Amino acid sequence: WLVARFVGTSFDPVVLGFRRFGVALVAEGTALGVTAAVVASPGGAVEATWIAMALAAGATVRALCLVPALGHHLVRIRGWSVDLRSLVVAAPFVMVNLVGTVNSKVDLWLVTAMSSSQEVARYHILSNLLLALQAVAPLAIAPFARSLYRMPSRALRQLTITGLGWGLPASLAAVVAVIMGLRSAYGFDLSMWHGVAAVVVVLPVFGYLPRIYLLFKYKRERAVAVTTLAAALVNGAC
Repeated sequence: WLVARFVGTSFDPVVLGFRRFGVALVAEGTALGVTAAVVASPGGAVEATWIAMALAAGATVRALCLVPALGHHLVRIRGWSVDLRSLVVAAPFVMVNLVGTVNSKVDLWLVTAMSSSQEVARYHILSNLLLALQAVAPLAIAPFARSLYRMPSRALRQLTITGLGWGLPASLAAVVAVIMGLRSAYGFDLSMWHGVAAVVVVLPVFGYLPRIYLLFKYKRERAVAVTTLAAALVNGAC
């Protein structure tokens, strides 16, 4: 699974640099279909080992889709060499991703330690759906990432307001759909206040994402990491 993830993720810069988003979409969709098929297969049991195998199968299929479709871009690269300085340059970005992972999971870890299995299952389903909604903003903005770095700072700040303007109705519609789906599929009894809290969780991403690109533009990756760590501490405390 780790090897397949490494190979598949290595093509992310190629996808962004050459705007091969169609290929990436097909690869992701195929991997998702394979993962779901393995989980739902008649001979499989819904347990940790089987789910890990399903994720490994999906990651492998994604890598196998990307290698033949985008591998020729890597073949054109001349003078392959290992530059250890690039690891130092990339360190702040790695830290941002690690802290972001902690921020997105710390609440689930604490809920697992303090709540019953039934409550953990309910929270796990709801939190993962909200994380999926939060991921909509980065996915929507990813095709324009190169252009964002070239935009003047004032335009990026204005994009924050625009993002919130588009994000509010999108968040409301998505949260309503999620609540209705959870009531229908799992019988969850969610009140209006659960919906309000869900919108508060999802909406800010549409506003602060352009700010993050602005900080990256001025090489303020550490500021992003520190802010994300502070959010993780508040998340855990709540």
